Amino acid sequence: MQNKIEKMNFVYTKNKVAENLKALFNVEEFEITYVEEKEGVWKINAEFKEITSTGKRYTSALFGIDTITREVKEFRKDYTRRF
Repeated sequence: MQNKIEKMNFVYTKNKVAENLKALFNVEEFEITYVEEKEGVWKINAEFKEITSTGKRYTSALFGIDTITREVKEFRKDYTRRF
């Protein structure tokens, strides 16, 4: 019998985005504005309020997360994936 490799589901993926936003920008609240799973990678746009030296500003980030290894393969701040 062959072992089945579990793909990462969306709930886990959202938690991975939350962990990274917390670590990188100390952000706990964010909104997912785009999700697509294609060719073994979750592509996710997240929008959040970032605290800067001049106050808060809305910003976005694109994450590309491998569905098998769960690694963040791509990260782009101030970027959103277009349809």
